[in-house]
Order: sequence, then structure tokens, then C-alpha cells
Amino acid sequence: MPIHDIIGDVHGQFAKLVALLDALGYRLVDGAYRHPDPERTAIFVGDLIDRGPGQVETVELVRAMVEAGSARMVMGNHEFNALGWATPMDDGSGAWARPHNEAKRSQHEAYLAQVVEGSPLHHEHLDWFRTLPLWIDEPGLPRVVHACWNEPAMTSIREVLGDQPMSAEFIREASRTGSNLYEAVEVVLKGPEVDLPSGVEFRLENEDRTRARIAWWNLEEPILSKIALIPHGQDAGTLPDTELPHAVDYRYESDQPVYFGHYWMRGAPGPVADGMICVDYSAGKDGSLVACTVDSATPGTWEFTEIPHA
Repeated sequence: MPIHDIIGDVHGQFAKLVALLDALGYRLVDGAYRHPDPERTAIFVGDLIDRGPGQVETVELVRAMVEAGSARMVMGNHEFNALGWATPMDDGSGAWARPHNEAKRSQHEAYLAQVVEGSPLHHEHLDWFRTLPLWIDEPGLPRVVHACWNEPAMTSIREVLGDQPMSAEFIREASRTGSNLYEAVEVVLKGPEVDLPSGVEFRLENEDRTRARIAWWNLEEPILSKIALIPHGQDAGTLPDTELPHAVDYRYESDQPVYFGHYWMRGAPGPVADGMICVDYSAGKDGSLVACTVDSATPGTWEFTEIPHA
């Protein structure tokens, strides 16, 4: 029976990735990591790049696995951001789909330096990123998305993208603030967000934020103080118990387990709610790189493997 190892956000932590694959039993064979059991494969939840010292090596390793059939991968917001950074807008302004301002550059500059911006390898990576699906929902495979499983958002994306690689026009439209496609891609790749009270903000990736992601897996009580996600180690003040009735629009209604990354979890890996498993445990900072192993013979049970920060 198929077994899948769902691997969290790597963010260029190549040494952690190699150690994790080794712990899971994968070995380098004919240029790609493979498991001795041909029915066991890996699934990456996205965000291979930005932050860490081994971003190019990470992309090359995962790309080789995908091409060899020993892994699948969904797009993360950092891969999408990389495409936006390299895609000019078509309005004659000289602007880019992802603005080339100081904050956005600082988030992406380590990858650009390692791959060498504009190099043939950089273009190879971008071409590959365009082919990545935004989610996996196929018979015999776990349901996987980078940030949020939301059917309305996915329907909006599917109507425009279909099964095709991302075109430049798709990237432009998905980067136009306020467009339907922008809102849909934001939810799927970055998670739903809510406005914080006036005067309340926190800092994330060199930007001051006045909107916070919400725990869409925990919407039994859609109250700001309970569902707003503030980065670890930051104090955004005492959040009020404001009811957010529209937040229930992001509630996950399916009985099928869903796997995702993106949220910089801390502590011991495990389901964040019934049938909802986040595998991002802050590997890009000082946390562990985590894999959740799912055996189709025993659905609803999970085994976690983690490589702590050295």
C-alpha cells in the first residue's frame, strides 16, 4: 500500500533536508533521492526557498525527486513570490508583479544571490515553479495545500488556471490587489487574514503588519483573540474578543485529512485539529524540519519525524 512522507517548509535548510530524508530511509540513487519501497514517496508542501544557506541545493534536490517520480510538491507562497518578482506588469509602468521595494527585496535577496538573479539556472527554477500545482487532491494521494484548503478560492483559481502551468498573465492578475484571483491565491498560498484593531501591529519579514493570519483550523469560536496568529516572540497587545462571523467562511468542512505548511509552528509535531496536520515547524529559523508519514493502509494515523535545529 502507498506510503507518503509529507515534508514541511524547508526554506533553504539543505542539511536538515538531507538528514530528514536519510532518517526516513531515502537514499541517493541515479541522481535522485528515492525510497527502497517503490510505493513510498515524498510530498513537499512548498517554500523551498528564501532564508537558508542552501536554497539552490534544496531546489535541485527536490526537483530531481519530482522528475524521478519519488516526490510531488505543491507551490508555496515563496515560489509564487519568486515568480512575481521576475514578472513585469504589462501596464507600461515598469513595475513588477511583486514590487521591487526594500522590504520585498530583503525577503528574497538570499535566494537571488545564491541562484544569481537572471542566470540560466534562475530561469530554470522559475520555469519549474510555474509547473507546480497549488494543491493536490487526487485518488490515492493525501490532500495537500501550502496554507489553506478553501473550496471557493480553489474554484476561482481552477476556472482561470485549469491544469496549465502558470502564465505571466495569471501571475499578473493574481498580483493585482483586490482582484478576485488575487484574493483566491492569497487564501490558498498565504492563508486568510483579518484586520487588527487600530494601533495594533506586529513585524513580519521586515514589514509592519496590521492584518493577521487566522487559525482556519480552529473556528469553533470565531473570536479575534482566539484565532489571530501573531508571530512567535512578538506581542501585538491584548487583542479584543471581537466576534468575526465571516471567519467561518474558511472553516474546513471535509472529513478527509488535509496537510499543509506555512504557519511556523512550535513544540511537538502533531495534528492541530481533528484531521488537520501542519508540518511547518519553523525549520527556516531555529525550529525542526518535520515530516508526517501517512500509510494508506491505516488512514487517520500519523507518524512524525523531525530534524531539530543544530
